[in-house]
Amino acid sequence: MLGAVRTATRPDDGEIDARTLRLAAAGDPAAARTLVDTYQRRVFALASRMLAGRGRATIEDAAQDTFLEVFRRLAGFQPGGAARLSTWIL
Repeated sequence: MLGAVRTATRPDDGEIDARTLRLAAAGDPAAARTLVDTYQRRVFALASRMLAGRGRATIEDAAQDTFLEVFRRLAGFQPGGAARLSTWIL
C-alpha cells in the first residue's frame, strides 16, 4: 500500500484532495475507496435520472461501469485543468 488515506482528507468542496487522487490512480485501495465514497452518491443519482424506469439493477450496473471506467482512465485526469474530478466523472 502506498499510504493510508482517511476520508477526512476531502476538502470542503466535495472533491478529493490531490494526494488521494494520485494514490487512487496508482492503485492504492484506501484511496480508491475514498474516491468511490466521495462520488458514488452523485454517480448513482445521475444514473437514476438517466435510466429511470429500467430497474435498480440496471442503475447499479451503470454506476459500477462508471467507476470501472474512472479507474481505467484516472491516470489521464489533469488536476488543476479545466474540469474538477466530479465533472470529469459525471
